[in-house]
Amino acid sequence: MAPPTAAAAHCQDLHGCELPHVAVFPLMAKGHTIPLLDLACLLRRRGLAAVTLLTTPGNAAFARTALADGGAGDAAVIELPFPAGHAPAGGESAEGVACASSFAAFAEATSPLRPRFEYALAAMRPPPGLLVADGFLYWAHASAAALGVPSVSFLGTSAFAHVVREACVRDKPGASAQGDDASTGTYTVPEFPHLRFSLADLVPPPLPLMELDAKMAVAVAASHGVIMNTFHDLEGRYIEHWNRQVPMDGLVGREGSCWKGCIVHLAWDTGSHP
Repeated sequence: MAPPTAAAAHCQDLHGCELPHVAVFPLMAKGHTIPLLDLACLLRRRGLAAVTLLTTPGNAAFARTALADGGAGDAAVIELPFPAGHAPAGGESAEGVACASSFAAFAEATSPLRPRFEYALAAMRPPPGLLVADGFLYWAHASAAALGVPSVSFLGTSAFAHVVREACVRDKPGASAQGDDASTGTYTVPEFPHLRFSLADLVPPPLPLMELDAKMAVAVAASHGVIMNTFHDLEGRYIEHWNRQVPMDGLVGREGSCWKGCIVHLAWDTGSHP
């Protein structure tokens, strides 16, 4: 059965000009969903865009309540039910995952939503000008590209974590001399000499998580920008390093400005609504 479609509400600003339409597709995990709900609320409160959020039926009530409480009750919500027999083990939310090692299986189990996601994205009116989707939903970025919708990747962890990850992928601590100190058994991030890690702590993740990470990396590299849940005052040096070193064709920046290859800073809502 095809998922229901929705027309984004309030597609014009106070002057009658058409607003951009942004589709938002969070991973079904509270730590990934809440920041993107905050983003949706910010876009609606400031009249910057019409918003359509996509999620599964088991997560829709939480999303609608959060949008209403945040001043975005007029945002459209499209429910994407899993095909019969294809819901992730443990339920529709990552909170049901038994252990961290099972997270990759949960993320991969979202892929049966792809046909319904593609149908919903293609049927949106007005057509979305941008998709903001979680990096773990790597297949959604590929679908958006095939439909001609540019996408931006949301990464739920910090800029620090991703900068260190990029350095470790590049330098392969323990397997090469780059950044390694054999006498102390440590790895120092060359760009940040104050960051030193024990090689014993830098163990490879389980193979399924490595495979998922590789797919996510491809999707992030192919998207038009990155949104991270961070504060510039907290992680400025890492954000600036990413913006200098990671080549991306950024389409959007904070409040709609154009920053090529940028991280868009998504800080937690403090309750102050400018």
